Amino acid sequence: TSEVQGRVAELIECIKTLNEVIHRLVRPGNKSTQVTKAAISVLEQGYKDNMTIEEGKALVAGAIRAGIFNDLGSGSNVDIAVVTRGKTEYFHGYEKHNVRLYRPPQPVTFPKGTTIVLEEKGEPLGLRIR
Repeated sequence: TSEVQGRVAELIECIKTLNEVIHRLVRPGNKSTQVTKAAISVLEQGYKDNMTIEEGKALVAGAIRAGIFNDLGSGSNVDIAVVTRGKTEYFHGYEKHNVRLYRPPQPVTFPKGTTIVLEEKGEPLGLRIR
């Protein structure tokens, strides 16, 4: 339908705009340059004319994934937004990678004597606690 074609055209414009913004962020000395270049390479390699919204979402998720896996401090969730004329849809947790499979019971306690004490030294602080 023409409504779907209009949404696809808007998505393509969003991807082109995003690509332009990312290119402006790539500057020598910018700490995120390698991460940005990884995302750009995915966008440039995967972009094609007349993409569907689902194809666009997959492309953007791939670009975010490339950034995540090239920056140890980025976390592991892929959140995306589809912005069209008059509407923005957010997809929090669109993809989740490196999910922690085990969480120890809280709090973690160790019995006294678990760690061998090689030397113990203490000094009085001279403080009075009331």
